Amino acid sequence: MAGSPPLASLNSDVRRACHSEEPRGKRGLFALDAATGAPRWRVDLGTAPGTHAGTAANADTVFVTEWDAPDGDAANGAPTLRAYDLATGKERWDFAVTWSGDLSKPVGDGTVTSPVSVGDIVLFGVSVRTPSAGAAADAKGLYAVAITTGALRWHAADTEPIHSAPAVLGGTIYTMGGRRPWGDGSGGSLFAFAAA
Repeated sequence: MAGSPPLASLNSDVRRACHSEEPRGKRGLFALDAATGAPRWRVDLGTAPGTHAGTAANADTVFVTEWDAPDGDAANGAPTLRAYDLATGKERWDFAVTWSGDLSKPVGDGTVTSPVSVGDIVLFGVSVRTPSAGAAADAKGLYAVAITTGALRWHAADTEPIHSAPAVLGGTIYTMGGRRPWGDGSGGSLFAFAAA
């Protein structure tokens, strides 16, 4: 599968789950049986431009980030985090980033990082390229969402676009952001946040 990240071991029963970009434009999240490799379930994901997704998992949940946009209207989308039951593929909750917290106001177009599950939160970053008409620029930054409910715990660095998936080390969350994601002296920044 071109463009697919490696399969990830999750637990002794369902070993593999991953997101894929398949040749026919279909994209999805799926789980495979650990013993046989047979598909357990599959969830189709959006195909709009800019909807590249990332995945993370804990013991019983798979998390997916993607930039949700109405068909044919990639300029009026929203970065979204969804949680799926690992055993069944059933969606548990979704969290959509909107400007000023109003679900009727899309963010625009941009990118969303892969999620990272740590403790009782899921982390992901947002970079807005072009805001929707009338949209404020407050959607970019780093988000922490409660694993069990999908409720926003906190949102930080809302003046900076976040370009890299967060990494957690020794109780500190690190991520790259700013004008350039590579930190080459042209405006890229390394951000650090307390994980607690």
